[in-house]
Amino acid sequence: EALQFRRPDTAPLDYAMTQGNLGYLHLAFIGLPGEDEKGRYKQSLVCVLTALVIFSQVGHAPFAQQAAGQLRGLRERMGAAMFGSIWKELDKEMNLGDLPDWLK
Repeated sequence: EALQFRRPDTAPLDYAMTQGNLGYLHLAFIGLPGEDEKGRYKQSLVCVLTALVIFSQVGHAPFAQQAAGQLRGLRERMGAAMFGSIWKELDKEMNLGDLPDWLK
């Protein structure tokens, strides 16, 4: 419900913060019965990438650094192979390009 009011066009910083929190929330569901682990990782990655892009666009360096750290944590938790695989899937959907050096 927060995203009804925290939209990128009206409250970009709040929207990005909510996206970062959703990234953590998706991770919390991993391991529960019936949950799609890869799907939750993918959703988490999308949320955190969205947050990073917006934080960077609005020039909020501390939050952008936090989102970058969250991405590095996701990569570590997933493992390089799964992270790379999901990144490639998302590249087709979101045109991400190659994995940045700081995430390798």
